[in-house]
Amino acid sequence: MTFIKLFSCIAIVSTLLFAVASAEAAPITGRTIKTWIEDAKALDQKTIEKQPYNVGKLHGYLSGLADAMAQTRAFCPPIGLPHKELLTIVEKYLEHDYANRDTPATPRIMQLFRQAYPCSTGNKMPPPKKEQDT
Repeated sequence: MTFIKLFSCIAIVSTLLFAVASAEAAPITGRTIKTWIEDAKALDQKTIEKQPYNVGKLHGYLSGLADAMAQTRAFCPPIGLPHKELLTIVEKYLEHDYANRDTPATPRIMQLFRQAYPCSTGNKMPPPKKEQDT
């Protein structure tokens, strides 16, 4: 009985590892983000029928992109900037840029964030804390 459980666990783990290793990474397009936004709005209205985890993807994508850009000083949002403001920038872009919906969206979104919160204005973030030798 123990051998069967062990063999089953090994089979499951092997299958999962193979599935992860063979998955292809695809760029995030405007169409993908638009779907995530629609799912988020449906969740807000309690009418979601599609993929509820897309809401997490949307917030994770925007937060990750904004954090990475802020850390590298690619843009300088004010401290405490609501996540909703970044989402509004992305929504406006997707409403008007139909021609590029199927192309990677990240470069354009980064450009929009830089335009909205450039580091050359009063939006400067505090300098990063220097690591101290102990």
